[in-house]
Amino acid sequence: MNNIKEALEKFNSILCALITAKGDTNPRVGTAHHNIGVAHLRSGNLHEALNSIKKAIKIRKMTLGGRDPKVSDSLVEFGIILLSKNDYHESLKTFRMALKIREIERSTVTSNSRKPIDLQIAKILSNIGCVFFESGNMKHAESMFKRAVLLHQTYTTKDPGLLAKASNMRKCSLTTNENFESGGLAMISAMCNLGYVYLRKSKWKLAVTQLEKTVKLQRTLLKPGNRFITNTIETLIYAYTKDNAHKKAIKECNSLLLSQQSLLGKNHISTTGTMRRLVYCHVKLYEYNEAYKILHDIERIQTEQLGEDSFDLEETKKYIISANYNILKFPTFHEIFGRCGLLDKSLIDEDDNELFPCIPDSPQFSSKLSGHKVSYA
Repeated sequence: MNNIKEALEKFNSILCALITAKGDTNPRVGTAHHNIGVAHLRSGNLHEALNSIKKAIKIRKMTLGGRDPKVSDSLVEFGIILLSKNDYHESLKTFRMALKIREIERSTVTSNSRKPIDLQIAKILSNIGCVFFESGNMKHAESMFKRAVLLHQTYTTKDPGLLAKASNMRKCSLTTNENFESGGLAMISAMCNLGYVYLRKSKWKLAVTQLEKTVKLQRTLLKPGNRFITNTIETLIYAYTKDNAHKKAIKECNSLLLSQQSLLGKNHISTTGTMRRLVYCHVKLYEYNEAYKILHDIERIQTEQLGEDSFDLEETKKYIISANYNILKFPTFHEIFGRCGLLDKSLIDEDDNELFPCIPDSPQFSSKLSGHKVSYA
């Protein structure tokens, strides 16, 4: 937040200097308003962001013409602001205007010069998909995200050294789209969004396939422990559990847990969420001894971090009793055949299992937008 505050101070200082030197209606003044709007948007100040971006659009249209690519850039930010305010109709209309400008630009250049334009088009298509996603239109959201992914992949498949180049860039602080000129992060967002659509449509296998591809690419482009990777892995684990791929979920949970323990410490309370997912998966596989051990680790961390009167600790103690009961009791018909692999575990009634309160919650995901682009003023 301090960095954004400093950026705003500098951008406002530049704006004042430009207005003094060049007047109100100058392309660089439009760029300065655009940058101020982006900074406000990043800080979450939608009201000020809206005012600044409106000024940027007006000045850029007046000085550069309505079809200039810079007008498209400001329209994209305007569309993001409108979507953030849940104004789906106006947001969609704005993104489509931005898309039309880029498509006109694309028609005026040779095929060898289309890559940067196509990557901008792919981002806008993904943003349009976000409007449909957030408004609940999964059919159109899926279509837009697929178009965006295919357009990105057109260039990544043509450049075999692209991922190797990106992997080397992990040594730098890779946190914004501008740091990776080939649009790798924007492609990740579109791929992730497509996975979210499949989750919303309960297409578990498609969700798993899409999110596995996304995680693989994220691990190539981003540093270990990056929050975007963590969020996608948690969503992938949820998709695995819905698809009854519990062994795969356990593998990802263990990997995520090691990463969290390395970054946060073994006794950090945040690790217990991943440990609860492990408990659920082990219970689904009738591995009660493993679940019992992990529950005791959760109990220890919660006692240290939350205190004896914690509601979460009380719940964990109940699960420990249930796990211990399942270890000691005589196995049921379903369990005998389930443990032997002779019965499809998806056919087992979940009510038969007393540890199902540990079931992972559906991740609270929202679609990922592509924008926040500042320019030289």
